[in-house]
Amino acid sequence: MIFFSIATDVGFSYWLAQYFARELGAGPGLFSSVVAIYLVGIIAGRFLIPFALKRMSLRADLCLSLGIALAALVAFILVPSVPAKAVLGGLYGLGVGPTFPLMLARGTREFPRQSGAVTGVLFAGMSLGGMVFPLLVGELGRRFTIARAYWFCAAAVLGLLVAGLAMRDGPGNGARRAGGRQEEAR
Repeated sequence: MIFFSIATDVGFSYWLAQYFARELGAGPGLFSSVVAIYLVGIIAGRFLIPFALKRMSLRADLCLSLGIALAALVAFILVPSVPAKAVLGGLYGLGVGPTFPLMLARGTREFPRQSGAVTGVLFAGMSLGGMVFPLLVGELGRRFTIARAYWFCAAAVLGLLVAGLAMRDGPGNGARRAGGRQEEAR
């Protein structure tokens, strides 16, 4: 999951300025700022994680984040308005931003005695995804268009969402903590 999480992030952002400049005809002021708008979304999404985890489980937060990312990316692809695409790029960043830290937290929580090894494997997957997906999106963009190549990213986000929905709740998540508090009150 971490491979595809970073892959969809980097695969999207790597070609974002090029997409706005080449396929949408946006001027330098806009196509250079769309990546910044996207990154503001990523940063905002990562800053909101602690607040979200106080109200929901890690799994629920992951699924909500991926749902926002998927909806924003599909709208980004389909909406013809260039300014709307810039805003939707930021919303996509807001949704995809929390996925990496949430999966990293889940992995180290699942294997607390091997957290160093788990972190190493997760970062290897992250690096591989960040290396492979921009090349794939670029090749698809060269053959078809960048807009059509972004459907590949949307399919990967959909796969992540399905995997998140199928994931079991792990120990120490918000749902169990709430149940534990009810038991303590009795």
